Amino acid sequence: MSNLNKFAQKMLDAGVCDARGAVFCATAVGLPDGQFGMVLMGVVGNELSIYDTDMKSNVGEHLYTIPLKQVSDLQITNGLVAEIFKGYSFKFTYDGFEWKFKNCAQQKEQLEVIRHEVN
Repeated sequence: MSNLNKFAQKMLDAGVCDARGAVFCATAVGLPDGQFGMVLMGVVGNELSIYDTDMKSNVGEHLYTIPLKQVSDLQITNGLVAEIFKGYSFKFTYDGFEWKFKNCAQQKEQLEVIRHEVN
């Protein structure tokens, strides 16, 4: 089992994601309460949950749950250069706030789960 699969299984066991394995770390550029920095994100059903995390991807405090059907203006920036050097970035609007995340390295499949749930 690859390290990525082990991580997804660990997060599935912890309830951070569902069987689709859409769980990853990203850098929050800004959150509604003014926080920023590394977060752990996971999709369960139609909800995106955001957790505090550390450099070892340990699950910290639960910060937000976002119902993905209520998200608008989802934009995922990708491309070869972005994927190689800094990963994907994405943003969306929810509850009147623009949520922005970057440094989603090698997370194409996980971001597609979010795109599918929003649409």
